[in-house]
Amino acid sequence: MGLFGDDADRLQRKLQSLTEAVTASFNNVKKDIIMQNEWISHLHASNKELKDNHDSHKMLTSAEFERLRVWIAHLHDLSRKQENDIEALKKSLAEALNAYNKHIIELYKQTRHEEMDVRKLTKELRSEIQPDLQALKSELRTEIMPELKRLIDSHREETERLFDSHREHTQRLVHSHKEDTERLITQKIESMPAVKEIQMVPKPSLLTYPEQKLLNQLLNEADPVTYEQLAQKTGHSINTLRVVMNALKKRNLIEEHLLPSGIKLFNARNKERIKKIYNLDYI
Repeated sequence: MGLFGDDADRLQRKLQSLTEAVTASFNNVKKDIIMQNEWISHLHASNKELKDNHDSHKMLTSAEFERLRVWIAHLHDLSRKQENDIEALKKSLAEALNAYNKHIIELYKQTRHEEMDVRKLTKELRSEIQPDLQALKSELRTEIMPELKRLIDSHREETERLFDSHREHTQRLVHSHKEDTERLITQKIESMPAVKEIQMVPKPSLLTYPEQKLLNQLLNEADPVTYEQLAQKTGHSINTLRVVMNALKKRNLIEEHLLPSGIKLFNARNKERIKKIYNLDYI
């Protein structure tokens, strides 16, 4: 009886100890579950707040992106319009400059044509006046000069006849007759129309072969030409042509004209005269 009684007490104490341990364990588990529920609730609230903030930021960002897209599209359209306006302005300026250059060239051609007309008229007038001048010279030789010679001879004969007897009187007569003669000659000469002196053309110095070749090319051109055109036609470089052109300009054989665009035009002066002087027809 005593033996089993002690065992029952020990067993009872063990069961009580086990029950207390299990109860404590379940209490701890319950506390952990409560803490986990609180943490999950906190995480859920934080996640909801973060989601709300993200949605709000996404809406604001989307609106900003839309405004930015509209502004970029506007700037792109404005840039395209400015490019088109600039291209149109460039085209308009190029057309205006081209028309201006053509107008300048036409004016130059017209001026050259009028200059040639003036030279032609001058030549015709000279050809018409020349016979009159020749006739006047012939009249001077055939009529006036013999008369003057006759008067001089008459005065000389009279002077010689009276010389011995009237020396002093003869000397006075000679002096008087000389004055009369000189006055008559002066009056006759002053009454004659003035004859324009013909300017003698100086003998030209020899041209080098490159100068002859370039000058002949310019003589064969109907219109003024540029360095580029001459380079294409002669096969020489622009630098070579520039050296030869400067040599011709020093001889006063070339006319140079500068267009507003900076392009230089060249042509030969008085082509017919140059051909005759330098015999360029046989180059």
